[in-house]
Amino acid sequence: MRAALEDFAGRAGGHKLHAAGIWRAHEQQKRTRRARRQTRRTGAGRGAQAFTRGLAALAQYVEREQRGVVPRQHTEQVTVDGQEHEVRLGVWVSNQNSRRDKLSAEQLGQLAELGMDRV
Repeated sequence: MRAALEDFAGRAGGHKLHAAGIWRAHEQQKRTRRARRQTRRTGAGRGAQAFTRGLAALAQYVEREQRGVVPRQHTEQVTVDGQEHEVRLGVWVSNQNSRRDKLSAEQLGQLAELGMDRV
C-alpha cells in the first residue's frame, strides 16, 4: 500500500500529506461503490421492497378474482408491514414479464406459486 500511496503522491504533485488525504477519500469512494453494487446483487433495498409489495398485491388480487390475468391499468390497495400501499399492479406484472431474465430463482418461484408461470 505504501508503494501505491507514493505512486499516487507522485501523480498528485508530490505532496504526500495532501495525497494521503486524497488517497483515503478515493479508497472510501471505492468501498462505497463496492457496497452499493453488492446491495444491488443481493436484491436488498428499495427494489426488494417493491417486489414484496407487488407480490403481496398480486396474491391479494388472485385470491379475490381467482385468476392471474391483471388488466394493465389495475391498481391494488395492499397493507405490508402495517403500512397501506397503492400498487399499480397491472404495470408491476408487465414489468416482471419484461424483466424476467433479471429475477432471481426465488422470485420466479414466488410468481409461479401465484400462477404467473409465463414470467
